[in-house]
Amino acid sequence: MQEKSEIKQKNNKAWFFFMVMYLVVDFVRIQDLLPIIGVIRPGLITVVILSFFILKKGSFYFNINQIKMIYLFLILLGIHIPFAVNNWFAYKTTEGFCLYIPFILSIITCLDSVESLKKMINIWILMMIYIALFSITNLGKGSGGYFADENDLSLFLNLMLPLCYFLLISEKGGKKKLLYGVALIIGLIAEAKSFSRGGFVGLAVICYRDGNHQEYKRIYCPSEI
Repeated sequence: MQEKSEIKQKNNKAWFFFMVMYLVVDFVRIQDLLPIIGVIRPGLITVVILSFFILKKGSFYFNINQIKMIYLFLILLGIHIPFAVNNWFAYKTTEGFCLYIPFILSIITCLDSVESLKKMINIWILMMIYIALFSITNLGKGSGGYFADENDLSLFLNLMLPLCYFLLISEKGGKKKLLYGVALIIGLIAEAKSFSRGGFVGLAVICYRDGNHQEYKRIYCPSEI
């Protein structure tokens, strides 16, 4: 029994690692910095590995209504491919949506505790710091992919800034407070550097909401759970 438990723990750690690598490829875009990495198609490799873990464990979560809706929407996209004006674009859209599913299912499986959720959020914030610094030093453009667009970059920053803010005011440890404070400042600078009008509107809404509605603290603060 102990051996089985140790094997399961190792598998979960490996699964978590490749889930993080999926985000590194998708957000940090290391393949754009080092083109030689892009040759081996790291995005495809991470999706295949995550799919292997899902198939091995049978983690399809048909019992969760939201996941059912995702599967049904994927089927709907597939049905419409032959009837679309641009069949190739419809196919690529369906394919792109399908490739997100292994990551979604991995999130449900791997983030099964408050500790794992906190760990994932901290990793995500570190990624945000890198992306924001990249944007500041590259005329407001992100690390590549859709982050090369200022509006998509601002959308990501607006998602992350409330996490940084509420974790900053709720965290008691000095090192983590410093991390969240630095992330918040760098994120705001990157937001301003992007010159995205939509991003500024979104930031204004976030500032109003977070400043006037303290119940959002429970949503954004794992430490309050």
